[in-house]
Amino acid sequence: MKEITVRIRNNYGTTVYYPVCINAAHFAQIAGTKTLGIQTIAHIKAMGYTVKVQQTEPQEL
Repeated sequence: MKEITVRIRNNYGTTVYYPVCINAAHFAQIAGTKTLGIQTIAHIKAMGYTVKVQQTEPQEL
């Protein structure tokens, strides 16, 4: 199955997608960035990959 996993974060009002799995990291490396942009994710989906979002666990205060 062709899928990648990313983690969504909000940095200073901008949504960024951090690679979690090795395939997502490879795509980011090909794009020359540490994160995946929305256009890069659109291209990845066009190639037939499924993009899964890793859920963040609530942190205890």
